[in-house]
Amino acid sequence: MPEMSTRDVPFAWRAIVAPTLGCSAFIAEVFRAGITQLGKVHASGSFRFMETCNVVACVYLFVTLLLSLALRRLERALEPGRER
Repeated sequence: MPEMSTRDVPFAWRAIVAPTLGCSAFIAEVFRAGITQLGKVHASGSFRFMETCNVVACVYLFVTLLLSLALRRLERALEPGRER
């Protein structure tokens, strides 16, 4: 079996990471559904609906932005032709 050169590593990583990114929409939907359900349960017990909705929206926004920035950084690191 031939050895991998350092130039082939990004392509190997893309073969591993790309299928994971394909299901990221599914993961985001499961996360959104779960956090929304937790918010509904909390709002029904505390009668603070607007505060709960704001917290749920802020948590979802924070997690989405964090994952988006992490993905952008990973893509830049795996960009072909980029020296490390």
